[in-house]
Amino acid sequence: MVTANRGESGVPVRTSSPRRKTLRWVLLVVPVLLLLFGLLAGYLHFGVPIERSRVAVPAADAEPPRVLQAYLDALAANDVSTQKALWVPGRWPDQYANRLRTVAAIDVGSFVSHPKPKPGEDVGADKGLSAYDERAQVGAQYSLVYWPLMGGDDKDSGRVTAESFLLVRADSKDPWRIWALGFYG
Repeated sequence: MVTANRGESGVPVRTSSPRRKTLRWVLLVVPVLLLLFGLLAGYLHFGVPIERSRVAVPAADAEPPRVLQAYLDALAANDVSTQKALWVPGRWPDQYANRLRTVAAIDVGSFVSHPKPKPGEDVGADKGLSAYDERAQVGAQYSLVYWPLMGGDDKDSGRVTAESFLLVRADSKDPWRIWALGFYG
């Protein structure tokens, strides 16, 4: 004969079977896990500055616009190692590192060659520029989209930017590398 558990008041007390307890835990844990997974997926998609893909460094004989295109592609992919590889060593500006969600609407123009700097031009921030026999100015238009809450300026996010980049190389056998952002005459 089966007897019911009775509490102090004499009313039968319902006891849960192990199966019922497991079901209850599953019904509590699964939604919490789904919520956490959804939050993680959303954060990874919208707000985590991780390397999304690798961008190949262009061949040594690549023209300046191709080098600049690869740099902007590396910015969009948050591929910091390729970004650094495309700049003259020690000159990579890290102002965008881990702050950009993507770079969109990229339009790289043609390049204009500049002669080697004359003695005396090599001053200030450009110290060392005279070591390079070839210089090329390349214009580009692009739109920077910042990660939310990662220090990006929301009013500038998505706005089209037009910039000029100076690329240099020591001679025709060397690859072009970015020296600076800005106009050099």
